[in-house]
Amino acid sequence: MLTNAVTASGVMVAGDIAAQRLEGNRKLVWQRTAVLASFNSGFGAPFFTLFWRALENRVPGQRIGAAVTKAILTSLIANPIMNGMFFTFSTALEHAILPSARDQHASVAEAIKAQLREKYFRTLQVSAMVWVPINTANFALVPPHMRVVVAQTCAVVWAAYLSLVQHRSTDTGKADSH
Repeated sequence: MLTNAVTASGVMVAGDIAAQRLEGNRKLVWQRTAVLASFNSGFGAPFFTLFWRALENRVPGQRIGAAVTKAILTSLIANPIMNGMFFTFSTALEHAILPSARDQHASVAEAIKAQLREKYFRTLQVSAMVWVPINTANFALVPPHMRVVVAQTCAVVWAAYLSLVQHRSTDTGKADSH
C-alpha cells in the first residue's frame, strides 16, 4: 500500500507539472500540485489497491477473458467513483487554499457542482478509452501485487490530462489561473 501511495503521489506531481507547463505557467503553483498529489496518494492508490484485490478474488486469473472482464468492471464501477471523488476533493481543497479558485464560484458547493456537471461524464468517456486497453494488458500480464504500481507508472499522461481538465474554466474552456 505504501509503495502504491508513494508512486501515485510522484505520478501526479509529474503529471501536474507537465500540465502547468502546457498551460504556459512560468511559475508553478505548488499548492495545486500538492492537492492533486494528496488525492492520488491518499485516495487513488489505496482505492485501486483494495478494489483490484477484491476484483481478483471475484474474477481470478490472468487469461484474456478474466483480464477484459476486470478492465470493464474497473471502468464501470471504480472509475465513476474515482473520477467523482477526484473532482469533488480537488475542487473543495483548492477552493479552500487557493484564492484564485474562489474567483468563479462563491461557494465550494457551487464549484463542485459546476466541475461535475461540465467535466465528469466526458472524463469518464476518455477514461474508458484510455484505461480499458491499459488495464486489460495490466490484468493479463502483471502479477496482482504489482498492478497498481504498473498502472500508476502508466498514468503520468493521465495525471496531466486530469490536471488540465480540473483547471479548465467551467464557463470558458480556458485554463484557470491557479
